[in-house]
Amino acid sequence: MKLIYRIFLVLVSICIGALFIYSAYTKLNPIQSFEYTLVEYAHLPWILAALSARFFIGLEAALGALLILHLYGKGKWVLKTALGLLIVLSAYLVYLWLIFGNNVNCGCFGDAIWMSPSSSLLKNIILLILLILLYRYHNGLQKKWVQITSISLLVVVTSLPFIIYALPDQEPTWLKKSKFQLDMSAIYTPALSSTPPSVDLRKGKHIIAFLSFSCPHCRMAEI
Repeated sequence: MKLIYRIFLVLVSICIGALFIYSAYTKLNPIQSFEYTLVEYAHLPWILAALSARFFIGLEAALGALLILHLYGKGKWVLKTALGLLIVLSAYLVYLWLIFGNNVNCGCFGDAIWMSPSSSLLKNIILLILLILLYRYHNGLQKKWVQITSISLLVVVTSLPFIIYALPDQEPTWLKKSKFQLDMSAIYTPALSSTPPSVDLRKGKHIIAFLSFSCPHCRMAEI
């Protein structure tokens, strides 16, 4: 019976960690969507929203990896941090629910899964109960190297979004995309386009925006 209970706790830790990583992954596609959510609902300045989005995504992914690997650290600080993160996010969900109602996407899973504040709050409550269960009855790996490894992994993974998704004016040279010239000949061919643009887009530099009127983030960006 004890073995079954121990296996259950191991699976719980892996499942919560996988959910954390999936949540972080969905916020990256695209990361700007999560930034818009923080600006629109939390009323953060754009630069602070960009920094906060990268920090929370990195922290969520790092905690997820540590939970999967059962690296809880000294005093189970990984579980305490995960509990603290969920409490902060739950407080934000309550604020979102009270101010904007329950018919909005909280952004917990980006645009991949639409979740209302109430459903996401229920999810967090279940996760909190499971994390408390792990904190009380599961020790994770008990090795001397766990503390330094867990801290190192947390720092590295939390930093990754700031490197891979660097702010536009801080993007490293080695990450910059190669220049690509879009073939615009089709829209200036009478047989293919009845109303070519009045401006010759083949010359100079232009910004072309593809927006959807059904997308709240697109409408916000247009303003």
